[in-house]
Amino acid sequence: MAIELDQVEYGTKSGYRMVLDSNNFSLSHALRYSLSNARHLMLYVQEGTPFVIDKIYILNVTSGTERLFSMMKPFMSTSLINKVIIKSVPKTNEFIKTLPQTIVPKDYGGLAPIMSETNEILKQKLLDNRDYFLDEEKLRNGNVKDEVDTTVGENDKDNINSFKNLSID
Repeated sequence: MAIELDQVEYGTKSGYRMVLDSNNFSLSHALRYSLSNARHLMLYVQEGTPFVIDKIYILNVTSGTERLFSMMKPFMSTSLINKVIIKSVPKTNEFIKTLPQTIVPKDYGGLAPIMSETNEILKQKLLDNRDYFLDEEKLRNGNVKDEVDTTVGENDKDNINSFKNLSID
């Protein structure tokens, strides 16, 4: 929903760059993840996302993250594998220095608001647009009725013997 809101407000982009921090992700997390879940997640990422993924940066990679990535790799297309860039803990700081500091959160030494503040701003933005998302959901699920009356009256039924004879003005 956050990316959809971004597209509504600012228009579509040629691609999104995702940054994932795996700092608190351990090997025990990876062991709880089933192959079935990995396959479904990769299917969604490759076929179901309503936006183009340009790059996926995975920061602070630990052995658990590497294990999960190796589990998912068989379900990933070559183009998606080429978009994933893994940064180990020492390389993460070097990578963050290459980014514009105005977009890097203060948690990581940048000038942007801390992550919890950014999350609260996003949450409020989504709540402010709640009606839009509810209306969109109805539209996508087919719950919105057409305003045009398409029923055939009793008098018209006698005039229509088959679809071959049906004339549309």
